[in-house]
Amino acid sequence: MIHRFVNLSFKPESKELVEQLFAEVSPKVRGFNGCEYLDIFFDPKGRGRVITYSLWDSTDHLEEYRNSELFKAFWDELKLHFAKPAEAYSLHRIHHLP
Repeated sequence: MIHRFVNLSFKPESKELVEQLFAEVSPKVRGFNGCEYLDIFFDPKGRGRVITYSLWDSTDHLEEYRNSELFKAFWDELKLHFAKPAEAYSLHRIHHLP
C-alpha cells in the first residue's frame, strides 16, 4: 500500500473554486482503479491550505492515476490557483508501531 500526502497552497481568492474542483473530482478519484481511500483537508482558518491523503494499492496504481486524463485535466486547472508549488510525498509503511 502506498500512502500519498499532497500539501497545496492556493491564492485566497480561489477558495470557493478550489473547493468546487475537489468536490467534482474526488468521487472520480475514489473510484479510480487501485484507490482505496481519499480524504481532503481544508484549513479551517481559510488561509488557502489544503492537504490530500490517499491510499493506493501500489505505486503502479498511483502512477496510472497520475498519467490519466482525469488527473491531467484536474491538475492543469488546479495549478492555475496555486500560491506556491505543491509538495507531494508517497510513503509505504514497513511495520506497525504499538
